[in-house]
Amino acid sequence: AGTVHDRLMTIGAALLTETIQKIFNGTATKKPQPQSQVTHAPKIFKPDCKIDWTKDALPIFNTIRGLSPYPTAYTVIKNEEEVKTLKIFKVDYQVNQSNQSGKIKIENDLVWIGCSNGWIIIHELQLEGKKRMHSAAFIKGFDFENWHAE
Repeated sequence: AGTVHDRLMTIGAALLTETIQKIFNGTATKKPQPQSQVTHAPKIFKPDCKIDWTKDALPIFNTIRGLSPYPTAYTVIKNEEEVKTLKIFKVDYQVNQSNQSGKIKIENDLVWIGCSNGWIIIHELQLEGKKRMHSAAFIKGFDFENWHAE
């Protein structure tokens, strides 16, 4: 959503300028939109943003991209004593047919969380109460030993 927003912002500004000029010149033409093509997207609620690690890597990857930067995909991470919310902004994925759903590992200064058919590789994230940061910076201040994602 963030990438599309930025691209459309530039394109839309140019189109708006062009359209206003056509209106002033009297050269603008009307083109009605057929009502049969009008659709409404459903409202996104917080539960819709929670990542289900039992799904395949590609749908999780697309969900995170579609919800970034707002309203933001998130997961709940737990250990024996604590529960924390982790917002996820920028990711890659790797498919390898091993079901590691919810397992967290650190590799190449990145946080990896397992899903049904591979791994989601997290580049940017935000722990509750903290600022958004790159995984490498986050790893320096957070010990993932015995944590898993739900």
